[in-house]
Amino acid sequence: MKINSHRRIEFERGMKLALASSLFAAAACFGQSGALDLSFNPGSGPGPSDNGAFIGAICLTPNGQILVAGEFTTFNGFPSDYVARLNADGSFDQTFYVGTGPNTSVATVASEANGMVVIGGGFTMVNGEFQPYLARLRGDGSLDLTFTNVVSSSVNLLVSLTNGAFYAVGSFSTVNGIAMHNIARFNADGSLDTSFSPAAVTGGSAIQSLAVQSNGFIVIGGNFTTVGAHSCEYLARLNSSGAVDTSFLGPGSIGGGSLTAVIIETNGQIVVGGDFASINGYSELGVARLNYDGSLDTTFRAPLVNATSVGTIALQSNGKIIELASPEGLVRLNMDGSLDTSFTAEVFGSSSRGLAVQADGKILIGGGSMQVNGTNINRIARLLGDSGNQAGVQLLSMNLYPGMFLSGSVGTNYRVEYTTNLSMVSLWTPLTNLTLTNSPAFIADPTLPQGSRFYRAVTVP
Repeated sequence: MKINSHRRIEFERGMKLALASSLFAAAACFGQSGALDLSFNPGSGPGPSDNGAFIGAICLTPNGQILVAGEFTTFNGFPSDYVARLNADGSFDQTFYVGTGPNTSVATVASEANGMVVIGGGFTMVNGEFQPYLARLRGDGSLDLTFTNVVSSSVNLLVSLTNGAFYAVGSFSTVNGIAMHNIARFNADGSLDTSFSPAAVTGGSAIQSLAVQSNGFIVIGGNFTTVGAHSCEYLARLNSSGAVDTSFLGPGSIGGGSLTAVIIETNGQIVVGGDFASINGYSELGVARLNYDGSLDTTFRAPLVNATSVGTIALQSNGKIIELASPEGLVRLNMDGSLDTSFTAEVFGSSSRGLAVQADGKILIGGGSMQVNGTNINRIARLLGDSGNQAGVQLLSMNLYPGMFLSGSVGTNYRVEYTTNLSMVSLWTPLTNLTLTNSPAFIADPTLPQGSRFYRAVTVP
């Protein structure tokens, strides 16, 4: 079909714009592991930005929403003191309102199967009510006044169980006046589980990490040296009643600081992270894997020569390990501990602490002001966990999209076509037919192309 001279001019203009926009789209839309998920849009995120706003904890809810907690009083401009709930696309859920909320920052957040939300931290009041260090919110964000536990000091970590119960870990010594040595278990109705009587943890700043095995036993990590009457350097396992599991041998001498992260793999092995340089004489910089009995798995050799501190670890469904490490930032390990070089996330800026992996493998990270893959991020981002095209992408605060501008006669029918090679002019592929309703108009390419494309518009009857 012949292109008249007016259409020819518009084709050339469109081609130049399309080339620039397509090159951008190729980088943004190609779903490489570790790439920013551009469909996740938290707006301005937690704020105020000039007051050290920070996300320190991320938790997924059963219905696919996202709970975030930390040091902030607004989210995307809406009042939300220290805890907020986001929709799956990152938008702020205005149906979750905490009122005046806690009187200081929230360190940890957990979601219950019934929609309730448990928060822990250094606060003593929630929405004007005395609720020291631990509180439960209803599904609409209001304080659950039936949850009346009194914890003696701050709560640093919450871990939910599938039966609705949960563990709380912190610097407290009592709950409701009952001795609970830095760890307590609560029933699904919010009451303290008094059948759980944990052994005393001493010789350091107590418990900093916790994971629950399939048999209900609990692996705890920190920088303690003694649990009960047993010598347990930085790591121990408790049975479901809280007593020390003496069959857990432990990894031996740990050189360096504490164990700040513990996860359980599907085969029962244990991955630990922290500020350490060696375990039992082996060089293990920040991350290691243990066998079920606690002994070091010497086949797991993570080559992170600069990662002397691993603060948070999460497990993907494919068995790969996501970790927030320093100074590397965000890295992924293969199942054998080797570095997954196909994962290309680069995270710089304020220390990132919040980490969660969605069921689809996408990765949520939170912290302070940071850069992810060269893009400034407002304290929370979502990355692609595996390769694949991104659907429904909306480029944030940018004007470049794959497609072309068309200036023509309003009411005229056009067919937009594209090619990837201008030297083969016969290879034009129809993209869409349309009737021009205003001029000029931007005609977006709905196929999210990979690589460069050139566009033209031709009139059709």
